[in-house]
Amino acid sequence: MSENNYGTYPNQQQPPSYSSTHSGGVYENYAQVYGQGLPQHMEKPAVPGTIKMAANSIYAIVLLNIVSTVLGLVYWKELLQSSMDGVMGMFGSVIPEEDRATLEAELANAPTELSTFELVTSLGSTVLFSAALIILAIFLVKGHNWARIVLTVYAAFKVLGLLGIFSFFLFFHWTMLVGLLASVVAIAPLVLMWLRPSNAYIRQMQVYGQWLKQRAYMGS
Repeated sequence: MSENNYGTYPNQQQPPSYSSTHSGGVYENYAQVYGQGLPQHMEKPAVPGTIKMAANSIYAIVLLNIVSTVLGLVYWKELLQSSMDGVMGMFGSVIPEEDRATLEAELANAPTELSTFELVTSLGSTVLFSAALIILAIFLVKGHNWARIVLTVYAAFKVLGLLGIFSFFLFFHWTMLVGLLASVVAIAPLVLMWLRPSNAYIRQMQVYGQWLKQRAYMGS
């Protein structure tokens, strides 16, 4: 009687093995049977070249943004003059004479230097935003999908900055080329972050993070 009650059952399913030789590797196996046991060992996934290049592209954009801001502050009056000349050249014929004279007088009386408050505000906001981008790139390298999503949105808006090239028909100043270059560079992370090696790495890091949490919870 006891043998029938407590004997082994031939149809009983055994926990799956977590050997990395299985299809999909140890990460995919553990993801499929999460909660049914823990592998004894799991290697931290290696950062693929696509993620590294994407992060380096973000760092390059940060540098270009800072350079663009500094140049904009240094040559701000030349930029104002160029934009004014462009507007006058394209729309001067439809601008009333008195309005044109007012615009030219305001430009002539514009201060030759920005105030300390304007300088600090512009540089401070650029530094803070650059720091946020660097932090996001670091989390991207660590395999956090939310960082990839935020950087994707930013890169997409940055690429839309390429539309600013049409403003060159209105006015042009050589400092504008730095911002245009940053928009071109933004294409790289927008593509690299979603290539197959990047997708696999993000999935593997999610599984690896869950494995670490489970190991810590079980005290192993």
